[in-house]
Amino acid sequence: MKDCNLDDACASYISYGIQHNSHLRSLNLSHNIIKDLGAIELMTALHQTSKGKSKLQDLNLSFNKIGEKGGESVARMIWMNKSLLRLNLTFNLLSEANGNSIIAMLARNSVIQ
Repeated sequence: MKDCNLDDACASYISYGIQHNSHLRSLNLSHNIIKDLGAIELMTALHQTSKGKSKLQDLNLSFNKIGEKGGESVARMIWMNKSLLRLNLTFNLLSEANGNSIIAMLARNSVIQ
């Protein structure tokens, strides 16, 4: 799903799929136009499925437009994550504060590599 002009509305549909698909292992959503709302939807889906339904291990969200609110949601998801092993957020609009929060949550998470 790389470079498909996916936006926040598309991310909402994808979030539903993440919650109801126990076979999906890798998802590349890079080079799209996903912003904060889409990131929040995706992170909420990952958080809700952290109880064992989702087997998603690799999520690429690089080269999107995720900003401050989306970054906060990413940090919360990382803290609760039980399945995701790799997360790529390069080339987004995250702030330094977001980066610090994400780093702090990564230190508490023993799953993400």
